[in-house]
Amino acid sequence: MAEENRLLYAGASSMEHSKMPIGSAEDVEFADELADEDDKEALQRAEAAEQRVGASEGE
Repeated sequence: MAEENRLLYAGASSMEHSKMPIGSAEDVEFADELADEDDKEALQRAEAAEQRVGASEGE
């Protein structure tokens, strides 16, 4: 997420937060052609986390 977006969310009032969409437990499909740099970074971090979990479960 871009720095300015983090600042907007951090400074949002409770009224603004109540208007934000609520996430769900649905799986989403990653579309590389639609992804921006933040999306690609998030995918890499998620994959690294999955590898760490898999390695710790195998111990």
